[in-house]
Amino acid sequence: MTFNLFKKTILPIVISIFISSAYVTNAGNLGAFHESTIFGRGVVTNLAWRPDGLALAVASERGIWLYSENLEDISFWATPTRIQEIYWHPSQNEIISIDENDMVSIWDVLTGEQISQLDTEEFTVGAWSPLGDVFALGTSVGTVLIYDRDLRKS
Repeated sequence: MTFNLFKKTILPIVISIFISSAYVTNAGNLGAFHESTIFGRGVVTNLAWRPDGLALAVASERGIWLYSENLEDISFWATPTRIQEIYWHPSQNEIISIDENDMVSIWDVLTGEQISQLDTEEFTVGAWSPLGDVFALGTSVGTVLIYDRDLRKS
């Protein structure tokens, strides 16, 4: 009888106290992790390190931000639409971006200028070749298209 009383009244109280005081992990108590810098100044949609690791490109709803390896601001390129994807050229100071309207652009990293643009199909993903002479674009209709560095079909 005493055990049943314990099981029905005291045990649920002890369990609820234990559960309510359980340790919950959140950003404030991760311990080993700490915030070092806030990037992008907007919704971040993609990140890409330069192949040599000396810079980080951050795609966002406002454009593309560039940061040094020490996470200091290098530059910002404002764009009229959200950038969805970014890809560093394997050996040149160029980045390819794909925006939310499927516009593909090549950017000169040193000047921040748009070198060329391509607006055709619904692009979803891309990749530079290892030598950087061509760029592959995958579409939402299941095709892969190959372009040269000037965004002309190869």
